[in-house]
Amino acid sequence: MALPSPGFLLPFVTGGFAAGIACLGLRPWGLRSGWVSRGGSDRAGPGGVPTTGGWGMMIGCAAGAAVAIAAGRPMGPVGPPLALLAGFGLIGAIDDARGLTPLLRLAAEFALAGGIVLLVGGGALPVAVLCVAGANAVNMADNADGLVAATAGLSLLSLAAAHPWAAAGAGALGAFLIWNRPPARLYLGDAGALPLGALGAWLLAPGNLIAGVFTAGYLLFDPLYAVAGRLRARRAPWVGGVDHPSHDLTRLLGCWPRAWGLILAVHAVSVAAGLAIRGGWPPAPVASPVAVAWAALWWIARRGRR
Repeated sequence: MALPSPGFLLPFVTGGFAAGIACLGLRPWGLRSGWVSRGGSDRAGPGGVPTTGGWGMMIGCAAGAAVAIAAGRPMGPVGPPLALLAGFGLIGAIDDARGLTPLLRLAAEFALAGGIVLLVGGGALPVAVLCVAGANAVNMADNADGLVAATAGLSLLSLAAAHPWAAAGAGALGAFLIWNRPPARLYLGDAGALPLGALGAWLLAPGNLIAGVFTAGYLLFDPLYAVAGRLRARRAPWVGGVDHPSHDLTRLLGCWPRAWGLILAVHAVSVAAGLAIRGGWPPAPVASPVAVAWAALWWIARRGRR
């Protein structure tokens, strides 16, 4: 099984340090400039929290990758992940500032991802579709304090041995989690969630499908759960609400930290399963018990549905 080698530490530590310093300045700037969450949203936390943490996360990713390049680490193509971070970050920032309609934002995402894979490189059109799906999946899952920072951080950490971009992203999310853990003092915003999901999908796209699904773990579980519930209730799946697993588990368990711990436990086992499958373990005996764990979490969360 491939485990992170010492070489992954350089982009990891650099990404974490750069993101931590950036978030330290971006939080007060967000408060002063009005880049804050609005009350009555579909998050588990209150409004008035700066949404500029995603910018710090992207600064950390870029810094970690730059140091890895300078150190001569094998990076693969640099253009696609950099373009994904910048392009999806811009779309997210516009959405944070002005609020794009779902259709307009989706069209912009497809145009951007298609242009990147065709002009910059990094795969065929199915990769562009995966990047758009990943961006929106992470954006949907970013609905409670510490949720995406912890789950996506674990997923990227499992890829750190093979991808300096993943190592940099894991370090950046680790630093961001200091500010985003419950109760959160800083949010990713769409400017952070969208590029994070697109980058993660691009990193997972070339690998084993089953391993990729289990590595993504909760970041796929959350949108599937929410969309299934909305379709069952005859509601538009793109309209947000307090109907995510985080919300239902919080109602059932009495507080978000307990629900957060349960989600992280199942997600960590899922990520370990994805790592084992990528390392050559047979998928069926590894994936079967983890699939049962996800099904059990779905059933438990539904017990908290209003």
